[in-house]
Amino acid sequence: MEIAYRLEGETRTIDLADGSQASDLLTTIEVLPDAVLVTLATDKGALEPIPLTRVLHEGDLLELVTIASGG
Repeated sequence: MEIAYRLEGETRTIDLADGSQASDLLTTIEVLPDAVLVTLATDKGALEPIPLTRVLHEGDLLELVTIASGG
């Protein structure tokens, strides 16, 4: 299945196996789960945070929001 995702202002697409989760996307594109917040674009154009265990569906548009932290 084809999933679109946006990272650092650039939209890309990737093919993942059916039943893949958001965590599988991050593993495939080599992004650490602690480095981003995974959000899903809704029908109304809003971004909804999703858990890494959410099963992705063909046509999903994800936005990976970089998390900045420090001490």
